Amino acid sequence: MQVKEIDCAWHLKYEVGLEEIDAQHQYLFGLIGELHSHADASVTDKTARDLLREIDRYCYYHFNSEEVLMEIYRYPALEQQKHEHFKLLQVLDKRICDFRQQGTTVRPISEFLHKWFLSHVLSEDCQMAKFIIEIRAARSGIPKATRFQSNQR
Repeated sequence: MQVKEIDCAWHLKYEVGLEEIDAQHQYLFGLIGELHSHADASVTDKTARDLLREIDRYCYYHFNSEEVLMEIYRYPALEQQKHEHFKLLQVLDKRICDFRQQGTTVRPISEFLHKWFLSHVLSEDCQMAKFIIEIRAARSGIPKATRFQSNQR
């Protein structure tokens, strides 16, 4: 069987320009890379099980963080992003369950996550970040005292 190698190194091209989101993406991508380094591990491998648990847990946390940020800035594609996040969590949970029940390796999960992560970050998350960065830039042109006073009315 041909082993599919994937590039698990973090690259600047993966950054979306929002420091808080980029830090979370880098951590999540690192977890995916670590999981891939255990790609041939089976359900009996405690490290693989722990990594899957952490990835699953962190995806919930990260998606919530993004969705709160999108709500704050009234991102127009929020519902679409929520749907994408929900779909990924469903697929991930099913794949983890299958891994536990069928005793396969984690390779299909790590390859799926790697592909999904890059696709999602480089398209949907970049669009979301651009929207938020533009709003932040526009707001930064307003003196803070004026911004505060307008919120008090």
